[in-house]
Amino acid sequence: EEELRQNLDMTMELNEVLSKQQREITDSINYASRIQAALLPPVDLIKQLGHEFFILYKPRSIVSGDFYWITQRNNKIIIAIADCTGHGVPGGFMSMLGMAYLAEIVNQSCDYNSGEILDQLRRRVVDSLHQYGKSGESKDGMDIALCIIESESMSLQFSGAYNPLYIVRGTLNTEGIKTSELLEVKGDRMPIGYSPKLGNSFTTNNVSLQRNDVIYLVTDGFQDQISNTTRQKFKRSRLRDLLVEIHERDFEDQKNILDLAFVAYRDDYPQIDDVLAFGMKI
Repeated sequence: EEELRQNLDMTMELNEVLSKQQREITDSINYASRIQAALLPPVDLIKQLGHEFFILYKPRSIVSGDFYWITQRNNKIIIAIADCTGHGVPGGFMSMLGMAYLAEIVNQSCDYNSGEILDQLRRRVVDSLHQYGKSGESKDGMDIALCIIESESMSLQFSGAYNPLYIVRGTLNTEGIKTSELLEVKGDRMPIGYSPKLGNSFTTNNVSLQRNDVIYLVTDGFQDQISNTTRQKFKRSRLRDLLVEIHERDFEDQKNILDLAFVAYRDDYPQIDDVLAFGMKI
């Protein structure tokens, strides 16, 4: 009986030590999350750009591997949304690296086109992580979509590392009935990080905008989410249809509709990745 009591006391003491360690780890991750949130562009700053917009930001864990970055230089609005390797703490480290490098690149020159910005970003990531294509080295990096918008000339530059740009535009058909179409500008199939295509430059796509166009940038966490009912992914085609369906709604409504659609689709299935969606009216 004495031995049983000693074993019980030892077990309780061990559980207390483990609980304390878990609290300390959780507190540290929560603090890292607050630092990450402080680096993201404040909503009030984005409002000053003068466009209706929404941001749906749903980290899978406390810290996110997805990030958004928005600034204005010489009447140009530069928007980036990115999905870093991994999620949680590893993805969080990469996201802070990405935000810092984007700010550094844009502050060095306002004359870069969108492809050159991604070229510069990739070079910094590859150099920082010492990626030389050798076996066993870091394969970390990010997928990204980056736009440069000039409202006066109604023009847009887009470059992407895997991630696309969606533009939903209202048009009149031959009978004079208003319809909506979705234009997709695809990103290059290479990452921000080392790949066999390291010598290839990112494409700069030039797009003419029209008044009331709505642009969307979305990471793959939304479309890759698994349904608890069907065990199938949400899929990109369903997401595109949903964007067309909601694009004329108030932007707060759009955000809520996307959020509810995501939650309803996964039901009780765990969220498998960070989710980030950005929409803005021209």
